[in-house]
Amino acid sequence: MTKRTWDLVLLGGASGVGKSAAREPGGGVQARRAEVSARYSRWLGSQARLHALPVVDGRPWSTLADRLDHVLAPAQTSV
Repeated sequence: MTKRTWDLVLLGGASGVGKSAAREPGGGVQARRAEVSARYSRWLGSQARLHALPVVDGRPWSTLADRLDHVLAPAQTSV
């Protein structure tokens, strides 16, 4: 039996400002940190695409499982 492994890049959402404020309430709103995180996420996705790696947005969570299934499904070939 062969074990399958996957190379996949899962990108974070653009809701970083609220998330970091909730995690670190003493830090206040961290708009700059959220922008840097979003820019890094976009760069990471572009680099993954250059290497033909599948990229999936992490949001919305309600459809994440379906999007992962679609990307990770074995290619179907016609016979």
